[in-house]
Amino acid sequence: MSISFESVREREAKHFLPVVNRLPVAIASGSGSLVRDVDGKEYIDLTAGWGVTAIGHCHPALVAAIAEQAGTLMQTTNLFYTLPQLDLIEKLDAITPAAITRTFMTNSGTEAIEGAIKLCHRATGRSKFIATTNSFHGRTLGALSLIGQDKHRAPFEPLLNKTSVVPFGDLEAARAEIDDQTAAFVVEPVQGEGGVNVPPPGYLKGVAEACRAAGALLVLDEIQTGIGRTGAWLALEHEDVVPDV
Repeated sequence: MSISFESVREREAKHFLPVVNRLPVAIASGSGSLVRDVDGKEYIDLTAGWGVTAIGHCHPALVAAIAEQAGTLMQTTNLFYTLPQLDLIEKLDAITPAAITRTFMTNSGTEAIEGAIKLCHRATGRSKFIATTNSFHGRTLGALSLIGQDKHRAPFEPLLNKTSVVPFGDLEAARAEIDDQTAAFVVEPVQGEGGVNVPPPGYLKGVAEACRAAGALLVLDEIQTGIGRTGAWLALEHEDVVPDV
């Protein structure tokens, strides 16, 4: 039985709560860099899961690995040790700065930022967070507080107290805002949704030094820049900067 795009849209409209404006395409299958819609039309997929899952579609090795794990153990909790998680953590440890010695596992980038907010608040005892203009860190309430875009923030205000936004790439503005009340400065090494904005040389290192001087923590959001997307395993390597999180 053939399925049309209109039938898919009508079915979804009855049950689904949308959070983004969808494109008029219903994806049915994919292979490599190509995807096909329900009408059989092919597209080159340049979305890569919002830029964080650049693995293509249905690569035989990946399909086999998923099938093998699903046939061995599908789900458990953090109450138990598991070898796949340990294997992954050790691989991540090998590509991160030596000073970063622990990994916190999450399901999404937003959860990673929420975890970072809680960690920095707990570690410093402070509640002031600093973000940058045009930044994007996720859509949960805590992460929204760190987004420097009114289109995302405004519908949900008031958000977390003591959150300030400074111009991205402006080291002097960052230095002026980081003080002894600051828990953390949260920044993307290269802004993604904000327009693929690259900071000037020395910016990240200067922010790191300002954070150290004030006893604040530096959080680098590498959700879209990590795992080789800028030519290094992590974008922080380009400036040899070591964050706290």
